[in-house]
Amino acid sequence: MKKFAMLAVILLLKNVANATALPIVPIYNDLWDISNGTVVTANSPVSNSTLKIVDMFGGKKGTWEPGNVIFQDGHVPPYVHFVEWQTTTTVTVQAFNLFAAHDIVPGMEGFRRAFARMRFFYWEQSSWVKFFDAAPIIPYFVPVGGTDPMPFSVILPNTVSSNRWRVEFDQQAWWSDGHYYGPRIIELDAFSTPEPATLLILGLGAAILRRKRSHCS
Repeated sequence: MKKFAMLAVILLLKNVANATALPIVPIYNDLWDISNGTVVTANSPVSNSTLKIVDMFGGKKGTWEPGNVIFQDGHVPPYVHFVEWQTTTTVTVQAFNLFAAHDIVPGMEGFRRAFARMRFFYWEQSSWVKFFDAAPIIPYFVPVGGTDPMPFSVILPNTVSSNRWRVEFDQQAWWSDGHYYGPRIIELDAFSTPEPATLLILGLGAAILRRKRSHCS
């Protein structure tokens, strides 16, 4: 199995949000979009029948929060919510954006419908191969000028090619009212080359890290 080192600078840094005015928004013609023939082959349950799992791949099929996916409530960690999908042909991915949103409820502590960790896999011959594994910073990062929170915007150190994919979201620990809420996912986009805005923010993030290291030395 191939092992991929995760990129050191994942676009999670809050100070990066103030370093650029470029918007980063969901894309509806990316490599994993249903407009290009992507089909969901398996998934863990969603919160109710009015939600459609394809909405995280560019769909607008659901009638409750159209365009969003909310996974089923009531699951205790380490429960894993997941989706598996297939593209019509083998695609090569170098970058991805994940958009998601949690709830902030007045008078309550914490961030409802966040997820604790995310993992990505691609199918190689007879098994799933993990190529990304990280926890988001909560509250989620919101790009300046963007329309939705973005927990992850990642350029992979190595390209990944497959026609079968899997993503996992770990259930967050119980929220302040004592209940377990499934995470809300807005959109998952994949690109064969990084989007220009993502490249710019990546460079800014690296510059910030270099500046911090130089001040510490």
